[in-house]
Amino acid sequence: MTGTVETARHRQVQQDGAAGFFTPRPLPPFFSSSGSIEAESFYDVAPLKATLERLVDFDRINSGAMWLAVSPISMVWSLSNDNDPANRWMRSQVGQLVSSYG
Repeated sequence: MTGTVETARHRQVQQDGAAGFFTPRPLPPFFSSSGSIEAESFYDVAPLKATLERLVDFDRINSGAMWLAVSPISMVWSLSNDNDPANRWMRSQVGQLVSSYG
């Protein structure tokens, strides 16, 4: 039964997004103009940027007083894989967000 419930939750998140993290785009990427941000992913991560801006002290991170480690988790498998190119991309996006406050 647990597997069925988890599968249903995963599908709901894929369909509806996750508050404060991402929302599904109105159209799939293959219906968007080539080269546009909408053509690169199924989800809009603007809510994640807003959440990070609200919760993270970027000035403190950029001062060198502390460091930030980011390790994205697969939504499908609930596992971390730091060797996955998509995870490297996500870390670079967070890194750009952090450096933009420096």
